Amino acid sequence: MKAKLTPGRFLLIASLAVNAAFLVGYLSSAAFKKRMSSRKNRIKVIVRKLALTPEQQRLFQKLHTRANLAATHYGNTVKQKREEFWKELTRENPDREKLFRYLRETSENILAFNKTVTDVLLAFLSRLSPEQRDKFVEILRKRTLYSGKFLMSGR
Repeated sequence: MKAKLTPGRFLLIASLAVNAAFLVGYLSSAAFKKRMSSRKNRIKVIVRKLALTPEQQRLFQKLHTRANLAATHYGNTVKQKREEFWKELTRENPDREKLFRYLRETSENILAFNKTVTDVLLAFLSRLSPEQRDKFVEILRKRTLYSGKFLMSGR
C-alpha cells in the first residue's frame, strides 16, 4: 500500500530539506572563513581571481607585507593613544587639552596609516590591467567576505 503524502508529512519533509540546506550553507561558510583566516590563503585567492603574473604576485606579496607592517606600527600607536585618552577621561579632573591632544594624535596616526595604504594600493594598481584593477577594487570593497580581513592592511 502506498503511503499518502499528508500535509503533516509534507511539512516535515519541507522542514528537513530547509534544515539540511541551512546546515550545508553553514558548513561551507565556516570552511571558507577558516580558509580565508590565513594571509597565505587570502593571497592565493587574490592571485587566482586576478590571474596575476609571477611579477605581479611578487609585488603584491611585497606590498601586502609593507601594509601589514604599517598596520602593526600605526595600530599599536593608535591603541596606546586611545588607552591614554580613556585613562585621562576617568581621572577625577580630566585635562581637556590632553584629551584633545590624544584625539588629534590618534587621528594623525590613522591618517598616516591610510596614506601609507593608499600609496601601497596605487603602486599595486599601477601594475594591473584595467580588468584586474576593477576586480581587485571590487574585492577590497567586499572584504568582509574574507573573514573581515582587510586584504592590504592585514586587519
